[in-house]
Amino acid sequence: MTNALTGAGDRYAVYRPVLDLIGKSEGTDKGDGYNETLNYGAYTGGDVDLVSMTLDQIDALQTKMLRHPKNKLKSSALGRYQIIRTTLRTMRQQLDLTGREKFDAEMQDRLACYLLGQRSIDKWPAG
Repeated sequence: MTNALTGAGDRYAVYRPVLDLIGKSEGTDKGDGYNETLNYGAYTGGDVDLVSMTLDQIDALQTKMLRHPKNKLKSSALGRYQIIRTTLRTMRQQLDLTGREKFDAEMQDRLACYLLGQRSIDKWPAG
């Protein structure tokens, strides 16, 4: 699934090909990628509406995932870009996010683009 904002209103249009590639390679584009959790809900008790949750609620869910006895991967990856708790906590601090923000498609794209920026993605569109 691609972002509903694709097109003229897409703030991340220049990065969309890379974001779509990441979504596809993470295996989150089979359904509503922005709501996918590691192992498709195996460590969250089923499907979760991530896009309606706040960042604080996401942190609590990721903690729950890490504590799940069957989570042998010890991973808290979720969302279209499979962001883990440690990375999300670091970005929240760096971006001065309060935790009350929604983990919606816009936020997930923003966070993914921030991570791409940390890895010098801005050199890519320039050639």
